[in-house]
Amino acid sequence: MFVSATARIVAPGPERRQRSLFDRRARHSYHRPYGFEAFKVKRELVEFRRAEQAAITGLLEEEVAEWSTRLRWDRPRLLGQLRPLIRRRRLAGWLLLVDGRPAGKILVGEQGGVCSLEMAYLSPPWRDHGHLAWLLGRASEELILGDPGQRVEAGLFPFSREDPGSLLRLAGYQEMWRDYMVMEMPDSIPVAAHPLAPWPDDLAEPASLLLEAYRGSADAEYSAFYTMQGGCCAYLKALLSGAECGGFSRPLSWVHRDGTGALAGLVLGTVLSPGVAHLAQIAVRPDRRGTGLGRSLVAGFLDAACRQGFTRLSLIASRANGTAHAWYRRLGYCPTEAYVCYWRPGFPVR
Repeated sequence: MFVSATARIVAPGPERRQRSLFDRRARHSYHRPYGFEAFKVKRELVEFRRAEQAAITGLLEEEVAEWSTRLRWDRPRLLGQLRPLIRRRRLAGWLLLVDGRPAGKILVGEQGGVCSLEMAYLSPPWRDHGHLAWLLGRASEELILGDPGQRVEAGLFPFSREDPGSLLRLAGYQEMWRDYMVMEMPDSIPVAAHPLAPWPDDLAEPASLLLEAYRGSADAEYSAFYTMQGGCCAYLKALLSGAECGGFSRPLSWVHRDGTGALAGLVLGTVLSPGVAHLAQIAVRPDRRGTGLGRSLVAGFLDAACRQGFTRLSLIASRANGTAHAWYRRLGYCPTEAYVCYWRPGFPVR
């Protein structure tokens, strides 16, 4: 499962909100050093509302192109949603300048009392020099100025060899690594041992199932949305919107109901690009684990993908969930890129 959550990418809003998000310390300088003293370069954070729009758009286009090339993950709809916000200067985030030249950017979102750092990206010429760690560390510092109890979450594909979380860990963040895994369509598809039903129109039941299935999990520790009914519903809506995790595909998505008609498991599939089907979400009710229901849900997804003519399959799995990670590898999925999540633990969600 992975989603950058378009719902959490927010516009600065009223002037009062802009001050609380960006200007919590009036005399704070974007020019002061922040680690990595050996680099004789000048690094600056410039708010999107004050930055050159062409520089922001150029970095977004570069990022979308790299996702398409390296992950075969097309994101034109997301780019289409962000362009108007950039033109109206309603997109929250920062542009990273290195010696005055645009080198990277990061978006900011907030929902349910949780601030998120989204779509952190460095242009290839600036990678592996500590700039990504500096960008994440400085952006995090800006978010918590004046509000030390603010919960902050971040997730990104580093696309580089550097350690992006060196400064975040010093600031008390925890991290969790996940793998983007792919496989070619197998010659044989496992048979679903449980009856599967089409994806429902009402999201209340799937959201309740996610809340129950992820309670106490490593994913819920990172993402506060898994700890709230409303958060699970918002997450599913973001998946169905098609802006982040590929376009929602009803033929690839299934649920299983037990003998009483209650929802016991679900799998949600999306289309990342022509020929690539993505297993975006799977969940099994705790009392039904160990019954083979998870295998049946994946089998339903694989069978539907095969019938639809997809040739490549992908998913994102947390390394902390060793059982599921190993099972995906046995199916034939292989890690190709790393995705890392950061969060400040122990801060209440409002």
